[in-house]
Amino acid sequence: MSITLSPAPATNLDPISVEVIGSALSSIVEETGEALIRASYSTNIKERRDCSTALFDVQGRTLCQAEHIPIHLGSFIGIVPHILKNHRLEDMRPGDAFIGNDAYAGGGTHLPDIVIAEPIFVGGRIAGWTVNLAHHADFADRGHAHIYLEACASRRCACIAPARCSRTCST
Repeated sequence: MSITLSPAPATNLDPISVEVIGSALSSIVEETGEALIRASYSTNIKERRDCSTALFDVQGRTLCQAEHIPIHLGSFIGIVPHILKNHRLEDMRPGDAFIGNDAYAGGGTHLPDIVIAEPIFVGGRIAGWTVNLAHHADFADRGHAHIYLEACASRRCACIAPARCSRTCST
């Protein structure tokens, strides 16, 4: 899939502007993470804060990632390129969201790490992506560890390749 982007305007940003923009992006992802934590019902997310948030450009390059859980750094950088490989930008609409947990397709590091990516629209066009990852401890049955391990080894367990999970309808 080729993504057509408008050429970037030739701009020389001074160091102060770069710091202001960087701080604004950092604030966005930190606040997004705090909202995720406050809205969560999961003790794992609410108390352990086992989640991360990030912003990506249209092509899926990381712009900024919150510093909630260091092990998550880079653990969801492949989800946007995987989404773009399977879904055309032209077909995406505001309200679309994509969910995944397959580590081989850009979703977390193991099955309980569920990643949700949503395109950000500005003026009717995708300007970037907001992405969050949260560890859901109750996602897989750990009561029968041998069955869980066998299922995961054969990839029969709940492995979700990034898929569209929401679309807001408008009339």
